Amino acid sequence: MLKEPAWYRGNEPERLVAFLDETLPEIFRFLLPKSRTTLAAMIEAMSGDPSKGRIRPLLARLYQRLETSKQDETFQPEEPARSAGAITIHRARVGEPGRVGWTRAVATAGRFSIEVPDAFEDYTVDENRAQGTLVPIHVLRTKTSTGALFLALMLDAAHASGPVPPLKPMDNLAPSIPNAKTERRVVAMGKLRANELTAIGSTQAMTARWLSAGGNLYQLLVEYSILLRGVIDPDIQRFFGSFRISTTSAAAR
Repeated sequence: MLKEPAWYRGNEPERLVAFLDETLPEIFRFLLPKSRTTLAAMIEAMSGDPSKGRIRPLLARLYQRLETSKQDETFQPEEPARSAGAITIHRARVGEPGRVGWTRAVATAGRFSIEVPDAFEDYTVDENRAQGTLVPIHVLRTKTSTGALFLALMLDAAHASGPVPPLKPMDNLAPSIPNAKTERRVVAMGKLRANELTAIGSTQAMTARWLSAGGNLYQLLVEYSILLRGVIDPDIQRFFGSFRISTTSAAAR
C-alpha cells in the first residue's frame, strides 16, 4: 500500500504509517528472519525515497522501531515448540482453474499433487496420535459452490516427533456420515493399491481412499450432498485418477 501512494487522499498516508507505527513492531517480532529482513529493508528504502515526501521521517522512525523490536529480549524463537492441533497455512484460495474449471494443486510441504475443481487451501496440521507422537498432516482442500468437499492429505511419518503407532485397519475407520450404508473394496491406482470406502446417508454421501507409499499414508476424500449422487461421479473419478506422488516436495502451481 505504501508503494502506491498516488490514489491517497489528504492525510491518509500519515494515518496509515501511524497505524503501522502502533502495530507493526509487535507483529515484526514474530516473523521469520528472512521476512523481517525483507520488510525492514523495504521500509528503510522508502524512507530515503524523495517521492514519499512528507511521510519520509515517519517511515524512518518506523524503521528504527523495527530495528529496536528485532533486538528485544522477548523475541520469539524461530522454531517454536510443536503442539497438537498447530496449523501452518501455506496458501489460501489459490489456483487458476483451466478451461474446464480444474486446477492442479501441489502440496507445499507434502510430496503429492492432485487436480481439484476450484481454488484450494494448502496447509499442514500436527495431529496428536497415540503415545503423544505429533505427526504432520499435509492437506490440500477445496469446497465447490455446490458444497462438495474435495480433500487430499498425507500423513508424514518421516517428520513425526517420535515413532508412529500402527495405523488402524480400514474396517475400524468409521465414516463421518451418520447411519450410512457402506461399501468397501480394494482398487488399483497405477502401481499402487488403495482401500476404498463409499458411505451413503440420507442427506450426505462420501467416497474415500487410503493408500500407503514410501512409509507415508495418503487419504483422498470427496463428500457431497445426496442430491449430487451420480452427477458427481465423473468428478470423483477425475479427482482420484489425477493423484500423483513425487520424490521431492514442490511448491504448488
